[in-house]
Amino acid sequence: MLKVDSHKAVVMGAVHLKRYRFGRDYKYMFNIGIHEYSEYKESKMVWSGELENPPVEEGEKLYIADLEKTVIVKSKEKSTNGGYLYRTDLVEIIEDDDTEKSLEEAKKDQREYIEIQNKKTKKESRDEVTVKADDKNKKWYQFWK
Repeated sequence: MLKVDSHKAVVMGAVHLKRYRFGRDYKYMFNIGIHEYSEYKESKMVWSGELENPPVEEGEKLYIADLEKTVIVKSKEKSTNGGYLYRTDLVEIIEDDDTEKSLEEAKKDQREYIEIQNKKTKKESRDEVTVKADDKNKKWYQFWK
C-alpha cells in the first residue's frame, strides 16, 4: 500500500552497444587510432518502487540501495498511475556480434592507413634525396630560386 508521504517511482537507464572505429579522436586532433564508442540501443527500467516525498528534481542525485549505485536524474515525468518516471544518466554498455565485427573493420582500416602512410614516406624520402642532389649543383646565389 502506498504511504501518504511517498510516491510511486520508476527509474530508467539506457543500454548502449559497444563499437570500435578507426580514425581521429574528436577530442584530440592528432590522435589517430582505434577508438571505442557506444551506440544507443534502448531504455531500460533500472528500479521501481516507492520514494518518499518530495519527488526528486532534475539534476539531483539518487542512491539506489538495491543496486548500490548513485545516479543523476536527467528528467522527471509525471506518470498516469500517480507516480513519476525518472530518466537517469545510468548507461549499461553491452557487447554483441557487431562489436567484434566493428573491431575487425577498425583494424583493417588501420592496416590500410599504415600502408598508405608508409608509401607516402618512401616517396617523400626519394624526393628529398633528389632535391638534395640538385642543390649541390647550384651556386650560392641560386638557392632562393
